[in-house]
Amino acid sequence: AQADLVDQPTDILYLNDNRHLSQQIVALSFEAAKAEAQLVSGTALATPAAGTNRMQRMTRRAADAAGLLRREEARLADLRRQLASSTPADRARLEAAVAEGESRVAMATSRNEAVSGIVGFANDASGNESNDVLSQINALEQTISAAAAAPIPPAARRAASTSVVGLIGDLLSLHQKDNALRSAIGAADALQRDARALSAPLNSLLSQTRQRSDVMMNAPDTADPAELLRRKEQIDALTARSRTLTAAMVPLAKRRILLNTYKANVGRWRSSVVEQYHDNLRRLLYRGIVLGILLLVVVGFAVLWRRVTFRYVADVKRRHHFLLIRRIVLLVLVVAILTATFASDFSSLTTFIGLVTAGVAIALQDVILSLAGYFVMIGKYGIRAGDRVRIASVNGDVVDVGLVWIYLMELETRGSDQLPTGRIVEFPNSVVFERSAGIFKQLPGTHFLWHEVAMTVPANTDFRALQSRMLAAVESVFAEYRDDIEKQHRDMDRLLRMSTQAPVPHSRLRIAPSGVEIRIRYPVETDHAGDIDDQVAAAITEATREG
Repeated sequence: AQADLVDQPTDILYLNDNRHLSQQIVALSFEAAKAEAQLVSGTALATPAAGTNRMQRMTRRAADAAGLLRREEARLADLRRQLASSTPADRARLEAAVAEGESRVAMATSRNEAVSGIVGFANDASGNESNDVLSQINALEQTISAAAAAPIPPAARRAASTSVVGLIGDLLSLHQKDNALRSAIGAADALQRDARALSAPLNSLLSQTRQRSDVMMNAPDTADPAELLRRKEQIDALTARSRTLTAAMVPLAKRRILLNTYKANVGRWRSSVVEQYHDNLRRLLYRGIVLGILLLVVVGFAVLWRRVTFRYVADVKRRHHFLLIRRIVLLVLVVAILTATFASDFSSLTTFIGLVTAGVAIALQDVILSLAGYFVMIGKYGIRAGDRVRIASVNGDVVDVGLVWIYLMELETRGSDQLPTGRIVEFPNSVVFERSAGIFKQLPGTHFLWHEVAMTVPANTDFRALQSRMLAAVESVFAEYRDDIEKQHRDMDRLLRMSTQAPVPHSRLRIAPSGVEIRIRYPVETDHAGDIDDQVAAAITEATREG
């Protein structure tokens, strides 16, 4: 039974010692049993008093029946001799006496056979009983020896647990092992009590034999040869009896010593188990403290994240996004800490989590890519609600930037005007990683675009003078909102940390099939692009009419 408790190298040492001691204890037990069986078969030690008296009466009856049979047979033989030498006058009387004597002999024979048969059967049964006890002891010894010689399969060493669940399981296992070892010590104590109970009558008989031996040894000397022979026979009988009793008691005494050694060995084994129990209990308390500290750190990090979000993020929508991300990160951290703490096999858990993570990544790759795109969009040059952007072939104003989707109010361009179509266009945030779908937006703080106006004149006209008048007309319109454009330009340089050319109207000439094409490019404010184009067209028309 103790072989099932082995899970450490030291346990194997204790188990082998206990097994060796147990084999010796069992061998001594059988040795004592055989000696006591021989003692019982040679004496009336184990025969009850009532049985002894009954057997004595049956023996006396058998002796009386045998004596009666002998007497009746002698009487019948005498009558037959008398009949052989009798006179005719006495023959009739003697023949009748012989017939009566034969009947008496037959009755005595029947009685003798009945009584002697019972006594003989009782004696045979007593001898068979003694032999049967010895045969049972020998058979039991062979069975126990075969079982003790069976090899014990080596137990796999249990690795030290690192998780809370594993430590709790180890504590329960060590508690069960401690109870089993305590039961083994109790069983050894019970065997010692049984040994004392078995030794009590033997001690009493040995004490009586020793007292009778002392009396015989201390008897006064005598010159009577008959008395000396009688003393010799008594001393020899006492010596044989003492040897028989000692042969039964010495193994019991040795067994008691081995049982004490066995109990001490089991006690040392139990002490090591108790030490392991306390060590695992300390480790469990340590893991609990570490778990509490980690959870407190996570909670403190969550509180700090919340305060920083409310302090530095003014936009309500973005603040909501940051708080949502905070809850997700907090949940993931708590689940990871609890899983790592309560997992029974960290290596298997790591493999399992890796497989699960790979499966989730494959199944939710679009969602994960959109979440990553969200953080790209809200970067330094990212997209904000209200920005005018172009994604793929769609122009629109940004309505909302979610964790997964970006929503645009579609704009339809007609001439210089961009008018709402009344539709909302949704794009996944993963569009920022697509090569074929470009995203165009204004830099933060800038709201100007470049427009141009063109006019083709014959080659024989004074196109230089006309170019100057057209540029002067555009500059006159540009002067009305120059300050706003220059301010946006300064903000752009400061954001980009570089110096760029200020946006001002300028003109270019291009040869066309029908003459010379004059192009005037000028910056316009996004919100007033149509009005500015109207003013530029009117100013250029007047300038060309004057020319």
